[in-house]
Amino acid sequence: MTQPLPEPIAPDEAPAAVYTELPTSGAAIAALVFSIVGLIGLLPLVGSLLALAYAHRARREATYGVAAGWEIARAARIIAWTGIVVLVVAAGAVAGYIAWGVHQGHQYSFHFGR
Repeated sequence: MTQPLPEPIAPDEAPAAVYTELPTSGAAIAALVFSIVGLIGLLPLVGSLLALAYAHRARREATYGVAAGWEIARAARIIAWTGIVVLVVAAGAVAGYIAWGVHQGHQYSFHFGR
């Protein structure tokens, strides 16, 4: 049986000592790692999506006073969304380049899984 979560703590109401005594959330660290891995291209979309999921969990842990890591989770979210935007822009640029080439009369031959 799971234990109920404690009441949420508002950041302005909690004393600073509460945040220094809490351990750093493992989900926040995982979110930061996955967001960086997603941004540099090792796991382009999957890394960013995992980072967003872990950041959400870390923010919930920080909200309920279970673990610290709100700022780390926020940084991970920013990096993850940046990775997603870069991926979408790159995919659009490649698609535009191919469409322009077809418009100019070039023929492309893609061979997948020979």
